[in-house]
Amino acid sequence: MVRSPRAVSPLLAVLTLGLCPPSGAGQIASLPPADEAAHDSSLLRFRAGLLGALQQRDTALIVSIVAPNVANGFGGDVGLKDFRYFWFGGGKRNRKIEQLVEALQLGGALVDDSTYAVPYYAYGRRFPSGLDAHGHALVLGEGVRVRQSPGSQRPVVAILAYAVVSLPKGWTGHPDQDGSSDVVWLQVGLGDGKVGYVAQRYLRSPLGLRVTFGKRSGHWVLTSWAEGD
Repeated sequence: MVRSPRAVSPLLAVLTLGLCPPSGAGQIASLPPADEAAHDSSLLRFRAGLLGALQQRDTALIVSIVAPNVANGFGGDVGLKDFRYFWFGGGKRNRKIEQLVEALQLGGALVDDSTYAVPYYAYGRRFPSGLDAHGHALVLGEGVRVRQSPGSQRPVVAILAYAVVSLPKGWTGHPDQDGSSDVVWLQVGLGDGKVGYVAQRYLRSPLGLRVTFGKRSGHWVLTSWAEGD
């Protein structure tokens, strides 16, 4: 799960207020988390049980709640065989379980009385009309710093909260210039015309993992998933 940057003490916040741009400066749009699961108590129970199974990597329980005719993304055949292949193949490189945990925790939208879709930013609150889904991303978190150049110690040009930004160079990553080997930076464009760099771990594409659940005979099941377009 993506964590927001750590909170600072009130005194430090006052001292640094004049040094950092105000939160939200320059963002194209804001898409804060939103969830509609509370409209159906059975959905809340289902989601809690599924989250527990996912966090324990209980593959048998996960497969048990998948619809027999599950739609498997783009290029996959309908059914459980391809679901197992796409979700549990690839060893450590396969992060679909972790991605779904994050999506469920962020929340989703009730498309209708019997369809629930996650994550919220791909379904419940789609990107603003007219923005290319390939060329934009969501900054997932509050107080996320945009740096002048790709380095964890570089000057801050903006602070964002669940902001939509453009990706002038796509998803091309840049290594950290200050020696943090585990941080990759992406260039982003802001609403005020400025550009900067955000750590890749905070960026999510509306074309990333998208999952729907359907209520059938009173029970919720996973009915489709997609990644890409």
